Amino acid sequence: MLWLESCSEGEAAATVKGLGYSSAAYETAKTRLNRRYGGNRRQVQAHIDELRKMKPINAENPRELEKFADLVERTVVTLKENKHTSDLEGGTLYAIVLEKIPQSLLSQYYRWVKEKGKLESLEELREWVAEEAEYQVQASEVKNGASSAGGRHVK
Repeated sequence: MLWLESCSEGEAAATVKGLGYSSAAYETAKTRLNRRYGGNRRQVQAHIDELRKMKPINAENPRELEKFADLVERTVVTLKENKHTSDLEGGTLYAIVLEKIPQSLLSQYYRWVKEKGKLESLEELREWVAEEAEYQVQASEVKNGASSAGGRHVK
């Protein structure tokens, strides 16, 4: 409980303050914090909001594509962990994500789905965008030097 109090600031500190130092107080504090700031629903919603607010990516910027790949991957993991598997299929969230991809890259994704015999889904998009980001970074490093991709070295 002391550790929890020392890590809390502002409104969160007020949430745990004054409960005492027993194991019951600690569990109550965790429940309060989770209710106010956490929870599965809020975690999922935070990823969806981040995707909605994201500007469409620039097809010529490998770093943007890499960041987008990371966000899609985090979203897929969060949806799976929180048993939101229906959101992984085609639907509103999938459409929101597709809107962030430039037409030139989107046509490559559709070609990849068809050639691999896959169904369109957020999980398959996650796989493709991670691969594409890796290839884009590698191509950028070949054309512009390793520092052009933020100093990353792709093997």
